[in-house]
Amino acid sequence: MVYPPLFELPWVSASWIGFPTLKDGNGAVSKTTGVAHYRDSIEAAYRQFGPLVMAEMRVEQTGPFAGAVRVHIAGLQVGAIAHGHAEPYREIIHGLNRERKPATCHAEIELGEYVDVWLSAKPKARDPNDPFIPDVGPGIPVELSEQGHAYLQDRLGTRAKNKRIKRLAEVERRGQTWHLTVEDQSLGTLPSAHYQRLEQAHRAGSPMNCRVGIVRQEGRPLRVSAGIPLR
Repeated sequence: MVYPPLFELPWVSASWIGFPTLKDGNGAVSKTTGVAHYRDSIEAAYRQFGPLVMAEMRVEQTGPFAGAVRVHIAGLQVGAIAHGHAEPYREIIHGLNRERKPATCHAEIELGEYVDVWLSAKPKARDPNDPFIPDVGPGIPVELSEQGHAYLQDRLGTRAKNKRIKRLAEVERRGQTWHLTVEDQSLGTLPSAHYQRLEQAHRAGSPMNCRVGIVRQEGRPLRVSAGIPLR
């Protein structure tokens, strides 16, 4: 497929506070390739912005690697999308570019002996129902209230003994406690702790919603986790 040239757009901010233009990974992340070659740039981004950032994808326009989908943080190249997965990203990047929109997604930086950049993205435009709080990391166990437990059991039904579903939850701070509601039904609370990303979103006046995963397994208590970054 031959694509028209891309319009030049300004680089996006690396702050995670904002709406990505790509659909989120629904709790899954994908690995950026070639990161070892860009360790200096990744370290610089980590020092300035921390582990949770907004990444941007752009298509290489010229040269021997024309068509490659590069991953950037604040204009610094940090890797690429694996060649075998690049085509659908090229398509959505060009589609967004025609609307003068960048192709952005949330990303997590891991820095240690090895370095990684994990992308929360699918090659589709952002779904309006995607949560604002990025669903990356292992999730935080929710302390269910009796009302929340009864509500979820009713929603899960009685036939399937093993079931996994995801829902969008609203997060509200009451005093020092973060409460979650689903479909205007009280669900429970987060364990007492400092949640940096919730605090940042709250101060910015951003939407306070996240994805919750609900798991019922025979012989085990009902488990609910909130997709809120710990780092």
